[in-house]
Amino acid sequence: MKEDEQKISLVDGNMIAWEEHPRIQNIFMKALLTSADNPLANISLVRVPVGSAVSRHLHANEVETVYLLAGKSELVLGDERVSFNAGSVVAIPKGLEHELHNVGEEPVELLAFFTPPLA
Repeated sequence: MKEDEQKISLVDGNMIAWEEHPRIQNIFMKALLTSADNPLANISLVRVPVGSAVSRHLHANEVETVYLLAGKSELVLGDERVSFNAGSVVAIPKGLEHELHNVGEEPVELLAFFTPPLA
């Protein structure tokens, strides 16, 4: 590769195995793109089984943008609870505590974009 050429990262998410989230029990994820692929963002595919939740947490340095691909959930942003269903998108500001509960009868799947990328 020439010095002025940029690396292109083309990922087939179907070829990546689901792994349990390193900090949240019973939540599964696939790291699709990391800061090695894109210095400005990273992207993960996340699966929340029926009756499970992504527990309350915050990101001190990153905006988390979430696009819900499938399922029905309830999103808690600070003290506000809102329905968050397939086709919905939200940008969660850095420093805002949030959580997500699967309230449907099928797994929730979402794409999580972090800008800047998680360290």
